[in-house]
Amino acid sequence: MNRQEKHFITSCEEVFGPIIESVRPLQPSKVWEDINCSFYVAFWSLSLYDLHVPKERYNDEINKAKDAIQALENNQEMPASKKKKEQERSQALIDKLMEEKKRQEDNHQLIISYLRNQKDSFINPRVLKSRTLNRLLQLCIFPRCRFTTLDAIYCAKFIQTLHILETPNFSTILLLDKLFSDVSCTVSACTENEVRRYGHFLYYLLEMIGRWHNSESIYMAECANTQGFVSTMKSSASGNEKLNLDYENYRHVTHKWHYKITKSLVMCLESKDYIQIRNGLLLLTKILPHYPKVEHLSLVLERRVGKIIEEEKDKRQDLYVLAIGYAGMLKTQAPNLIPETEFHEKVIKKEEPDTLSNGKDEKPKPKPAPSSSQTSDKPKPPEKPKVSTKAPKVPEKVKSSENKVPTLPATEKPSSTERTEKPKSVPKPSEPKTDKISTPKTGGGGGSESKRTPSAERVSSTTTPTATANNNNNATAKTGAAADKVEPKSSSKVDHKSTDSKTKQSEEVKTSKPVKTEPVSSQTTPTSDAKNIKKDEVIQATATSTTEPKKGVVTTPTLESKK
Repeated sequence: MNRQEKHFITSCEEVFGPIIESVRPLQPSKVWEDINCSFYVAFWSLSLYDLHVPKERYNDEINKAKDAIQALENNQEMPASKKKKEQERSQALIDKLMEEKKRQEDNHQLIISYLRNQKDSFINPRVLKSRTLNRLLQLCIFPRCRFTTLDAIYCAKFIQTLHILETPNFSTILLLDKLFSDVSCTVSACTENEVRRYGHFLYYLLEMIGRWHNSESIYMAECANTQGFVSTMKSSASGNEKLNLDYENYRHVTHKWHYKITKSLVMCLESKDYIQIRNGLLLLTKILPHYPKVEHLSLVLERRVGKIIEEEKDKRQDLYVLAIGYAGMLKTQAPNLIPETEFHEKVIKKEEPDTLSNGKDEKPKPKPAPSSSQTSDKPKPPEKPKVSTKAPKVPEKVKSSENKVPTLPATEKPSSTERTEKPKSVPKPSEPKTDKISTPKTGGGGGSESKRTPSAERVSSTTTPTATANNNNNATAKTGAAADKVEPKSSSKVDHKSTDSKTKQSEEVKTSKPVKTEPVSSQTTPTSDAKNIKKDEVIQATATSTTEPKKGVVTTPTLESKK
């Protein structure tokens, strides 16, 4: 520290002393325990001119003036007197710029020396870092970054200066995490002009962290061993050891910040509030060159902005114009986007092998097979039924209960094959369908089979083989007669069927029993019980002829076979 710097520090203390005493009553005493009053006064007393020297901009302007002088010397058409005047004017500009640059650099050096001298007293080391950072954001950063554009840039440069000076108990990484974790609250509380200034503030912070992210050498030189990037404190025999954040972990943290910003801004854009949508779009336009940097985050924003364009096209034209403008700017930024794998390395956790008490790694042992007692407790899956081609054997008791048919004359009894056979479905005969033919009701005892079932008698199972053969011959003989008498549904009487007979026939068809229909004669109508019985015989013979017995059907044994 030279003599000039010492004199400047002494002067600053004399000037800031009365101001500190006047500012102290403005806040409660607890506030000054977290953050020193001299730090508060220094923040609000300095300006961008004190903290930042735009050397590159000065050099650009000086080079432009030198190029103008060179162009004048090469110009042969211009008069010599005018050429000389222009050269003197350009040279005077160069001298003035260089003098101004030198003066600002000297001032910046003196301010930095004062801050370096006072940095140990800025923050109380006995207070938690989170409390100190909350006071800094509440009393300094957020109020001033929304005043003007220069104040927004000043706040970003002030944070960077505290990091470079390695201010004790100041964590740069935690402060940036608080700023980027949730920007939706700040965006919602700003006016249109304030959110633009807040966007400038975030722009310079994103530029700073992007420069550290892009180059490992810059990160190692400016951040790796600094106070602001201490991640954890490890206790050891010699004392507490500080562990700084390495470069790859910093890249993970940077990706997390970009993701948090995306989440907060998408929340603003998806809301139905006009102010949140407008401020979100304005903020995105201000930070666009440094955000987004990852491809998939850019796609998320592009989809959301596209929805706003569709929704606000005929409603709010100002939001529609902002969304259209940002969508166009986002497309121009597409070539600069990088995939997430290049932005940071994804960590895939692998399963570690089981370790024994002796510390040696061994492969996991296979699980033992369950015992018979364990398997018996578990329910077994249902077995698939085995389909057999042979017909199942019918017990005698079931046969006797199934052999119930309507009462017929003794000369024409159904055979055992007819009694036991129950076809699953009614086959389609070659003749016209008989299920559409119904028997008209008469005043006599005639009717369908369902009405005559209560009066049926059990047929004796002691039928002789001779009677069975006769019955089969008689049934076959009458099949042709029944087929000749059956006519298609063309009679006028069939057209006037009642609804009740249709319903009963549909119920009979749904069942798996054979359909028994009666032929309708267009010439005569049965009027007596005897004629009705003859009709039933014909129907029984028709059903027997249309349903041929399948192979493997068990017939009812006769008395002779039993003996």
